[in-house]
Amino acid sequence: MSKLTSDPYDKLAELEKTIQASTKAVRGKSKIGHDALLFLNTRYESFPVSIQHDPLISSNAKSVYNNLWIWAKTKQSNALATSLFPDYKWIMRAASISRGTLAACMTQLRLQRYITLYQKVRNENNQFVGNDYILNDEPIPISDTLSLDKDYIPYVKSHLKRLHRHQHVQMLAISAMKSIEQHVRNSDDPFSLQTQIERIETRQQANQIIQQRLFPEEVNPDLPQPKHYYGIPIEEYEALVSRVHKVNLEGAGLVHKVNEDQNQVHKVNADMNMAQKNQAQKVNSAQSLTDQAVHKVNADMNVEVNCSSSSYLYNTTTTDKAEFTFNDNDYQHSEVLIFPEFEFPNEKISCELCVLTLPREHQQPMLDELAGRMADKTKDKVRNPVTYLKRLIQIHQNGDMTFTSYSAQQAALRDPRVSTHKQPDKDKQLSIRELKSEIQHLDRLIQFGISQGQEQHLLIDQRDDKQKQLDELTLQQQKAG
Repeated sequence: MSKLTSDPYDKLAELEKTIQASTKAVRGKSKIGHDALLFLNTRYESFPVSIQHDPLISSNAKSVYNNLWIWAKTKQSNALATSLFPDYKWIMRAASISRGTLAACMTQLRLQRYITLYQKVRNENNQFVGNDYILNDEPIPISDTLSLDKDYIPYVKSHLKRLHRHQHVQMLAISAMKSIEQHVRNSDDPFSLQTQIERIETRQQANQIIQQRLFPEEVNPDLPQPKHYYGIPIEEYEALVSRVHKVNLEGAGLVHKVNEDQNQVHKVNADMNMAQKNQAQKVNSAQSLTDQAVHKVNADMNVEVNCSSSSYLYNTTTTDKAEFTFNDNDYQHSEVLIFPEFEFPNEKISCELCVLTLPREHQQPMLDELAGRMADKTKDKVRNPVTYLKRLIQIHQNGDMTFTSYSAQQAALRDPRVSTHKQPDKDKQLSIRELKSEIQHLDRLIQFGISQGQEQHLLIDQRDDKQKQLDELTLQQQKAG
């Protein structure tokens, strides 16, 4: 009886001992006199709803995103909402996935614009320092992505291969490329950041689509039908979701059938008498073949299906695959076109998308017209080559376009018989581009140091030296014409 009455006191003493040990550990020797605040409950974290309900992203990719979210909020640097990117091994442990699956997940998140690669940073010796990523709570607008992620379109194009290892990645890349095409060709300025009102409207349309998919019985027929899902035209989105669901069912069925065959082999082996040696060898041979089949399926699907992926795609021969085949004949032709020198890759491919709307005989002259205007130092710099080209194309399509001397001059520069014209110094242009990137990096380091109350004389001197080099190279380029 006495033991029963002493139990509550023992439990209280144990709890008090835990509290005292915790507060002592957090206060240490350097925080004497400071109050302590304990949180002894389960840790909670909230995540954006949009990605949790996004049917185009696999469950593994969602897990990777959630762990990046936890890491960013836990490791952010003081008052600045930034942190070092976690090591891949940490993400693999946190999400319980392989390195290959993690790579596919990161690709999905960038293609769908939940992650933005802002820049690749280099130091004053032009050595690679690391990448700067932005974690978004929803797919950011295409226009914002083209401005921030300056290699986004080449990145998307690199995943359009017909024999891509990851069909899921390829499907997202095709969808992204079609969305980019529509955006670039229908926007006066494809790089103009989306307004707050436009962002709210996009978010509302996406939420309406999610609600209609998850709760069809509660759909309000009076609401106007949404036109796009974060930039993906609604027809493309619905077809892609349907395709994802269908292929997932086929993939799950295939793996289930192979696993059933394997289980049957194990059952036969368990029931066999040791005396039936020949029969055992036959069944073991069948088991070996089954194991090979299981291994092949798992390798092809990159362990996504067996990890309960919600939307992984694999090679299939179903008839509706043609819906997502990207026609790249025009892009193969564009490889023979000669483009001006652009500051960022997104600008080049955006101009490519625009000029491909013209008849082939007018495509190169139009690019030459743009290149000549960009090279004219007697006029103000063309700050937005894509918008300028779109304006030229519009004038041309209205029948009011007459090619000027710009076009003829650029064609003459390519004529091997003409030696009086100097070719642009590509090495100098590359140096100017790298100096600009280094100056931006130093500016960020200086601002960070100042916010921490640190002296930044050394970094400021380095930045000023880089600026002088940039000014000298720019002046030399202008004099060279």
